[in-house]
Amino acid sequence: MGVELGPQGWGTYIVQPADVTQCAQIVKADGNGGVFVWAYKKDSTGSPDFATTLNLVEGVYAGTPPPPQPTPVNPTTMCSLTCPNCQKVLKLSATY
Repeated sequence: MGVELGPQGWGTYIVQPADVTQCAQIVKADGNGGVFVWAYKKDSTGSPDFATTLNLVEGVYAGTPPPPQPTPVNPTTMCSLTCPNCQKVLKLSATY
């Protein structure tokens, strides 16, 4: 669920600390998502600033264990992509 600080781009509503807390509580209760703070570098006049917003969300999640990390099936993934313009093949590998 997204929280946009300062005047929202699609209206004039200004997010308040209670809105941030309520958003985090709803997401936590659902158990299937997260909170996204929209416009990190945006002027947050009228709203809590970025750091305060994160602190409010963290306060809701305090004491909650982090979700388990998935175990990769294959620790190295290889693939290749062909450029549609020049037909050169780009080989990619990701190790995690």
